[in-house]
Amino acid sequence: MRAAPGRGAGLLAPLPAGTRVLLLAGGRERTALSMKRWAAQRPPAERWALVRAGGDALVEPMPPELDVVDFSGGCACCVAASAFSLTIARLLRRGTVDRLFILLAESADPGAVADALWSGPLAGGLAGVEIVGVMASDTPQRLLAATRRAGLGAADVLLLDSLSDPQAVPTLQASLSLADTGADPDIVIPPPAGLDWVDLRSRLDAVRDPARWRWLSGAPGRGGDGSPTPAAGDDRCHRWVWPAAASFDRRQAEAALRALAGHPALTELRAVIRTRREWYGWGGGAPATSWAPTVSRRESRIECRIRSDVPIDLAAVASAWEAALAP
Repeated sequence: MRAAPGRGAGLLAPLPAGTRVLLLAGGRERTALSMKRWAAQRPPAERWALVRAGGDALVEPMPPELDVVDFSGGCACCVAASAFSLTIARLLRRGTVDRLFILLAESADPGAVADALWSGPLAGGLAGVEIVGVMASDTPQRLLAATRRAGLGAADVLLLDSLSDPQAVPTLQASLSLADTGADPDIVIPPPAGLDWVDLRSRLDAVRDPARWRWLSGAPGRGGDGSPTPAAGDDRCHRWVWPAAASFDRRQAEAALRALAGHPALTELRAVIRTRREWYGWGGGAPATSWAPTVSRRESRIECRIRSDVPIDLAAVASAWEAALAP
């Protein structure tokens, strides 16, 4: 059923909670074909809705069970962000939406759109914001350039064309990791018929599982080789994770990271931290590191290796991070 944005109470009235948002980036023609396939596989008990941002003249017809709204008021990640949020708010107030898909224009930055959703009045009604990028086949070098140019390093799952060279996956993964501390999408070459919704959903759940290790190997609280009782001098792995809705004071966060990196017990430290205005990545060992803006938008996360033979007060470290959380 095609629906037009209705009139309502605007952004001020409370929104229904629990909607999961999936941003589809990389070009409307490619993402629309994937969306049509997934909509046909929608679980009967879920209500799905689609916002097509960008106002392209040519659009792929969607199944009638999918609520569709077209937004053509401008760029959803900058000048028209407020109008875009209002369009979504009106859609959500028409009834509970389990999954809201947003097809972005090719020029839109998915990371900036995710920031606008988490920072604005819609945040209270969202259970999560996920990013899926869809790309045409190309050489690994050109894929890397296109991925960075389109902001697709922020993607949770990056779908390459089914004709892509399989070698493009590890090459692109390694290049993105080197180029940006927080970029680690699950890069997939789907079968010729396309990736099924169940497979995409399981991949999104896997990369967004807060219990997973993004950068460090080794079992939680154990040695780097996974041994249950590390010997003296062995490294232990430790992590802290906060949801994307949480933000930190930038100066306090940077000071806390530098203090942690300078501790004699630390041998390695990686982090992505969301501040009020930007996301920052921290890479390298201790104490030499880099602290710079990152494309990652998944969560705030710190992972480190700690020597078992050097004492460190992890409770005090956790308290410092709680104090750095922005009000």
